[in-house]
Amino acid sequence: ASQVGLHPHLALPLIAASLAIRPLSDEGAIVTKAAIMERIVATQLDEWPRINGGKTIRKEERSALEALAFEVIARGALSGVKREVAVSSIASALRRSRSLNGSDPRECDELLACFLASGALIQGEASGVPLYMFRHSAWCEYLASCELERMLTAGRAELRAYAHERRWCDVVTYLAERTSARDQGRMRRLYEQTMALQSPYESLLWRDYLLAVRWVAQG
Repeated sequence: ASQVGLHPHLALPLIAASLAIRPLSDEGAIVTKAAIMERIVATQLDEWPRINGGKTIRKEERSALEALAFEVIARGALSGVKREVAVSSIASALRRSRSLNGSDPRECDELLACFLASGALIQGEASGVPLYMFRHSAWCEYLASCELERMLTAGRAELRAYAHERRWCDVVTYLAERTSARDQGRMRRLYEQTMALQSPYESLLWRDYLLAVRWVAQG
């Protein structure tokens, strides 16, 4: 990228996309949006820090990034969240993953800096207040789907709250694609849960039915 004079913010997604899509097509795998996004995210978090001499993000730390993405979608704040919101979300995720009652504020600050250095997050500003946002809304939605899957599995959330909400549309689609690719048993349960949602005016709108059919077609 440096040899052709590309700015890092432009070079990064181009490199990630080329590394992401080629292995999928070469292996003849089914190319879903979720599969492409997982490859891109993995490349972003693993390869880019190595290229820049940074710190590779571990599984536990990635779960904190996923929790932050979920918080961003929940707040409808794709344009960015304040530092205290980002740090609070990271701290909560670390406490859950370690079954701890508290977390080191310095570690949360360092992890936020790590996310920025990796390019997973970028920093902006509004009215002089620093804001932290994901480089692309699709990255945020995909990472949020990972956290939503974790919440549904742990019983900390119900599908009903997200299935037909506009802001969660792509998040839920990513969730279904991920589940279908990894565990057909869980996908069947997800399908059954969707059919049993009993959304308002279902007999007229068929929202649950159409959502379940779309998932079956994607899986």
